[in-house]
Amino acid sequence: MFKAPIKVILIIFLLSAISAHSLRAQQIQPIEDSLYYELLTLALLDQNPDPSCSYLDIYKYTQTITEGKEPYDCYFLDPIKITDPIIKPLLIPLQKANAESWLLTHIFPFFRKVNLVNEEEIELLYKDYYKSEKKTLTYPNEEGLYFLSNIAYNSSRNQAILYIENYKGPLSAVAWVYCFSLDKGTWQITWKLMCWVS
Repeated sequence: MFKAPIKVILIIFLLSAISAHSLRAQQIQPIEDSLYYELLTLALLDQNPDPSCSYLDIYKYTQTITEGKEPYDCYFLDPIKITDPIIKPLLIPLQKANAESWLLTHIFPFFRKVNLVNEEEIELLYKDYYKSEKKTLTYPNEEGLYFLSNIAYNSSRNQAILYIENYKGPLSAVAWVYCFSLDKGTWQITWKLMCWVS
């Protein structure tokens, strides 16, 4: 009996996030750091290890992360509440790096196709939901739609952190935090945390 309100809430959540980005679209600067896309690819490959996955849809602007403010109430990324010694030192840099949105570019070192989608394309998808008699909103690509943060580094630039959200449907959404470390010249995923799931 609670499925319909949850679907509506999820749609409002996504559309409010998208509209917040669109208002600042003209001022958003691109991320051109190749290391960003290298680390992002490591996380996306971890999320989608099956080589049969032909492409991924990614929202073209990065998330903003400001603790305690809607629509991203990052309780699970609060430096005061988190005590884990691996992630805690990286949380404040993560918030600072994501105080504003950034524009993603098509330079993913990725062996699959990446579609960077804009707000108009996503809004059309959710408008189709209201026209559906079954009201079962499922993202057309089975891998879902990804929302990404900018990456933050520690002061030595040998550790990094990334926040990822993935939406596949009204009751199929999840958020992760990935931590990376530089070991003998190679970046590797050293730790990950599921922040929330619906």
